[in-house]
Parts: sequence; structure tokens; C-alpha cells
Amino acid sequence: MAVSTENYTEKKIEPLGQSGPIPVLEPKGSYKKMLGIVVVSLIVLTTVIAGFMYYQWATTHEQTDDAYVDGHSSAVSSRVAGTITQAFVTDNQEVKKGELLATLDPTDFQIKVDQAKAAVVLAEKQLEQSRAAVSQFQTTASAQSTSAQGDIAASTAMINMAKSSVTQAQAGVVEQEHNIQSLKAKLSQAQLDFQRYSQLYSKGAVSQEELDQARTTYTVAQAAELGGEQNLKQMQQKVLQAKDNLEQTYGQMTKSKSTLQTAQASHNEVVVKERDVDVSTAQLEQAQANLKEANQNLAYTKIYSPISGRIGRKNLEPGQRVDVGAAVCSVFEEDPWISANYKETQLGRMKPGQEVEIKIDTFPGRTFKGTVDSIPPASGAKYALLPAENATGNFTKVVQRMTVKIVFDQASIADFRSRIAPGMSTDVTVNLTK
Repeated sequence: MAVSTENYTEKKIEPLGQSGPIPVLEPKGSYKKMLGIVVVSLIVLTTVIAGFMYYQWATTHEQTDDAYVDGHSSAVSSRVAGTITQAFVTDNQEVKKGELLATLDPTDFQIKVDQAKAAVVLAEKQLEQSRAAVSQFQTTASAQSTSAQGDIAASTAMINMAKSSVTQAQAGVVEQEHNIQSLKAKLSQAQLDFQRYSQLYSKGAVSQEELDQARTTYTVAQAAELGGEQNLKQMQQKVLQAKDNLEQTYGQMTKSKSTLQTAQASHNEVVVKERDVDVSTAQLEQAQANLKEANQNLAYTKIYSPISGRIGRKNLEPGQRVDVGAAVCSVFEEDPWISANYKETQLGRMKPGQEVEIKIDTFPGRTFKGTVDSIPPASGAKYALLPAENATGNFTKVVQRMTVKIVFDQASIADFRSRIAPGMSTDVTVNLTK
């Protein structure tokens, strides 16, 4: 094929190793200039087209590399202090919710449970004893009241008989004999009560006041019985001294009233004993609550996973001492999302439901899909420990960033779900047109 040399000039060059010059054709000046213009024009046209396309793309997309993978995690800690005896998990292991992670030495906690059980039994016995004491005091007080009322009735009868006439003195003697029998029975009863209270006092079952009260009752019964004998002899010997017997009967009436007052005091003592029952009941409830707490602490010696996920930051070794609230491991759920920190100037057209293109640095060349889930109610500055006070002092405007939550399209991460971990750096692009 023939080549036209109209636009070319001939130039000879002498290459190394050759014996003579070699003719070379070069473009003439006008042709070379035209070729340069064409190349520059193509470059400018390409740049303009690329810039226009990028401008169109930039107006419909918002991009940021200030984003990272986020996810739910739960810090597992011990609710009691103890020593780890067994650990059942390793780093990065998958676990289910409620799965046993480790156990603590339960010896000390089992001792607490046994002590609490013993305290409950003791409190139950004390409550039974308090109730028995109430029942006993109620019976004694009722008997004393009945006896005192009987003494008053007898004294009243004696007064009426003494007032009637001398001729009825013999009938008074008979009544007095019956009264003496009653007094002897009371004396016998009072003696038995005093002996019983003395035995109970030696065992610490009754108070000194109760023993003194029984002793007083016994002494009064002895005096009453002796007085009755004397009255009987006087009535037999001196029927004509009816008036004197009337005065003595008044004295007996006073003693009977005193006995009735003593019985009423015994009723008041019953009220006190009933309060002791209330105290014993409260002590039993407290002991039962302590037992429940001890059983709960014993159950806390087994540490379970609060959620399903993978183990991270494991700090579980047999023989290790853990304190209350000390983190022993973390469980990360396999349900990641993206936390993208966009500038506030990029959020004007962004809304939930828009499509997102996600690139994770860990997987170069792989693009994942997602969706804008939500836009935060405030910027990070509002959550700072010391929020900015723009109303005071000098003001410098700083563009704030808002953390946008982006959720993965589950189908796009199906093969990578177990490999995507919180903290991975990402680039995200939101399509504002969809």
C-alpha cells in the first residue's frame, strides 16, 4: 500500500550500530497542530461528560466513609462474688439464650441456704410458743375473772345475811363453811399455779413479774382460807356479833374486787402476749425472705447467656475470682446494622426506606445492599457531657454529624452474616431518588 508523503517531511537519523543514516518521515507543522487540537478536544469533551455525569450522580446520592458496622451486645457479669469452677465456652463460640456459660463455687452459698432454713424453723417454733402463751394467759385470766366474780357474789350474800337478823346467823355459818371449801380449793389451785410458775421460771419460760404474781395469788389464797376459818369460829361462838361479821364481809368484798382487778390485769397481759405473736410472725416472714434470698444467690452461681450470639472478650478461667458486676464476657448478636455519621447538610433529602449501597473494608470488591432505617432525633453534640453553649461567648459554626441507622438487606449478606462483625469500617452511599 502506498503512503502519501504530502504532509510529511523526510529526516535522516543515524542509529547506533548502523553504517549509515536511515530516512524517517515526520508530520509537517500544520498537521501536527491539528492533531494536538483533536486530542485536547477529546480530553476536554471526556472531562465535561464525566463531570456532568458525576454532577448528576452527586445530586442524587449522598456518600460517607464515616460509618461502621454496629450491633447488639450484652455484657455478661456475675451477680454474686465467687470463684469460677468451670467455664463451658471459648472465644468466638456461638451460644443460645439461656445456655450455661460458667459456674461458681457454690459451697459458701449452700451454707447460707442451710443457715436460712434453720432460722425459718426457729422462727416457726417461736411463733408456736408465742401462740401457746397467749392461749395459756387467756385461760388463766378467764379463770381468775370467774373466781373473783364468784368471791364478790359470795361476799354480797354474806352481807345480806348479816343484815337480816341474828336468827339467820346459823345460815350464815353454813354459808361460811361452803365458802371455806371454796377458799381451800382456791388455795390448792394457787399453790399448784405457784409451783408450776416456779418451775417455768427456773427454765426461763416466764418472767419474774409472772412468778411474783403467782406467789401473790398463792399468799392471798392462804390468807383468805385462814380468814374463812376464823370467821366460821367467830360465827359459831358469837352469833350476836352479826355486825362485826358484816364489817368483815365488807373486807372480803374488797379482797374479791382486788382479785377481779388482778384478773383484768391478766387480760391486759394477754394483749401484750398477742403483740409478741405479731413480732414472732414478722420474724418468721423475715427468715423466709432471707431463705429466698439465699436460694436466689445460690442460683446465681450459674452464669447463663442472656441472648443468642457469639462470645467475645471472654474472661472466664477456672480458679478466677470474680466480683459482683464484673464483666466476664460479652455476647454479640448476629444482627448487624450500619451507623453512618452524615453531615447535617447531607440529610435534607434523606428519609427512611431509601436504598443504600454498602462497601465494607474487610471485603474489598464486594458490595452489599441496605435501606435507611431511621434518622436520629439529635446530633452527637446534644449527647456530649458538656454540650456547646452557642448563646454565650464567641460563636464558631461547625457542621454537625448525625448518626443514620442503615439496615442490611438480609439476602445480600446471607453468605457473610457470621463474618460481619461490629466495628468494621464501611463506605455507604444513599440513593436519594428511591
